[in-house]
Amino acid sequence: MSPDGAFAVSGGNDKKICLWNITGRKCIQTIDSGHEESIRGLAWSLDDHWIVSSSNDYTLIRRSFDREKSQISEEFEQLSREHEDFIYSLAISGNNKYIITGSTDTDVGFWDIETKKLLAKARDHESFVWNVSAGPQTDGMFLAASTSSDSTVKIWNVTEIKDEKVPLYADFPVIPGINIVNCDFSEAKIESEKLREMLAVNGGRV
Repeated sequence: MSPDGAFAVSGGNDKKICLWNITGRKCIQTIDSGHEESIRGLAWSLDDHWIVSSSNDYTLIRRSFDREKSQISEEFEQLSREHEDFIYSLAISGNNKYIITGSTDTDVGFWDIETKKLLAKARDHESFVWNVSAGPQTDGMFLAASTSSDSTVKIWNVTEIKDEKVPLYADFPVIPGINIVNCDFSEAKIESEKLREMLAVNGGRV
C-alpha cells in the first residue's frame, strides 16, 4: 500500500502488477511485471518514489511511481540476481534506506534502495525464510524481522548497514512444533499464543 493509503499494488501467478485506487475500489492500471515467474512480494518506498517486486525467478525489480499521474512506470530496473531460490517476501526499512528480502535459499538480503546494490546477506537461518517485515523507529533504531521454517524469529538492526554486516538485535529461540511463516510489527499479527507469550517475556516487538 502507498504511504498515504490512497493506492495499493497486487501481483500474482499471471506475472502482472495491478495498481488499485482504494477509494474507488478499482484497478486503474495493469502492467507486465517484467518477471519470468510468479510475483511473490511487493513493497512501496516510504518516499512514494519506488515500487519493488520479488518473484519465483529469484530476482527483484524496481519501478518508479508518478503520483501526479497515478501511474506506475512500465520501464523497470532489475536488480542483480543474488538469491539462489524464490524471493518469498520483501520489505522497505523504516528509514527508507534498504530493501529487505527473504528467500527459500535460507538467506535474508539487505539492499540499498537507491543504488540497487546488495549490501549484505545474513545466513543465520537454517531453513526457508518465509517473511520479512520492517518497523518504525524504536529507541533510536530501525528494526526488521525475519521468520523461517527453522522456527525462529530474528530481529535485525537496519539503522545503518556497512562492511557487509547487519547487526542481529535479537534472536528468539526455537519454538518446537511451530512453523513461523509470517511476522509484523504489530501484536495483532502474532497468531501463535506460544510465540506471543515468549515475546512478552523477552520484551520483543514483532
